[in-house]
Amino acid sequence: MSNNTIARRYAGAFFSYINQNHASSAAKIWEEFSALASLCSTSSDFANVIKNPTISNDEKLAIFSALKKSGRISDELYKFIAVLIEKKRLTLFADIEKSVQQFIMEAENKVEAEASTKQAKSNLDKALRDFNRNKALYNQHSISQQKYQDSLTDYTNAQSMYISSLSQQKQLETQKDKMVIKSPLKGVVISKNVEVGEWVNSGGVVAGVATLTYEAKVYIPETVLPYIKAGQSVTVKTSRKEYTGKVLSINSKGDPATRLFLTRIDLGQDPDLKEGVFVIALIPSGSKIHSLLVPRDAVVERNSVKGVFKVSEDERVRFIPVKIIGYNGGYAAVSSVTEGSLKKDDQIVLDGNNAVNNGVKIKITSKIG
Repeated sequence: MSNNTIARRYAGAFFSYINQNHASSAAKIWEEFSALASLCSTSSDFANVIKNPTISNDEKLAIFSALKKSGRISDELYKFIAVLIEKKRLTLFADIEKSVQQFIMEAENKVEAEASTKQAKSNLDKALRDFNRNKALYNQHSISQQKYQDSLTDYTNAQSMYISSLSQQKQLETQKDKMVIKSPLKGVVISKNVEVGEWVNSGGVVAGVATLTYEAKVYIPETVLPYIKAGQSVTVKTSRKEYTGKVLSINSKGDPATRLFLTRIDLGQDPDLKEGVFVIALIPSGSKIHSLLVPRDAVVERNSVKGVFKVSEDERVRFIPVKIIGYNGGYAAVSSVTEGSLKKDDQIVLDGNNAVNNGVKIKITSKIG
């Protein structure tokens, strides 16, 4: 890497730091920097301090510390010089100062470019108004062709000036953007290796960023393997929240002792999730079966047969045998043994069903749902 490239990197970092944290005293700091850089060419003694490798770092720090105490340089500039001494880059002092001046000039040029673009836009708007007015007058034979052509030329020139100013402004903005290093991925900073104002070597790590995509690891029995596959959506519950996860993988080899297979489920990004949280995954244990969801209390047993009491239009009840498919909280998934005998929206007895018999007429006191 060339010395100019190294010098520009140090200069860019120092320039950005001062402008962001000490903008009010930036002009004074740049003057101090320029004065010291001038000494490099006018004072052989000072140039010797900068370039002589036999002078120890402690001796060099003592010299610049004396300059700080005398008010010749500010604390911010002294700290920067201390970094250069530590990193053995003090010999690039004059080159770094030249690069700082370039950054100052670029910043001033950006301000001038923005003002120039604003003025060019104002001139363009005026030229367009004048041209439209003169065009209307020319069509009415109220002005000469020469005046019309002049207004057209003024409008065309204003367009060119605006495009040129805008291009220059964008070029300066692009140069500024190249000074900012952005994280290559979206995530959360989990470690910070440097503090504001510190200098980082080329290739150095400034921070650790993680995407914080969480995975649930669950162990499933071999009996449910035919009903789950990678990419399938499953419900995963924590003590606080319910998630819809996606199966990432299922180990092809199970635990010989338990016959369980490790399954990884992607839960995405959520600040509420924490590593080590206990989860429950709802894994299908069979093929899909169309069923009706009824309150568990509605299911009763008559002569060792499970069923529900269905209310007919004449308010008489009829026992409908059902097959229990499964349970979900306070509900049971059921299907009628005789197809069509129990349908969606049928009324069933929920309270007092243990005291009624088939064919009995009841009095409905309340309805749910």
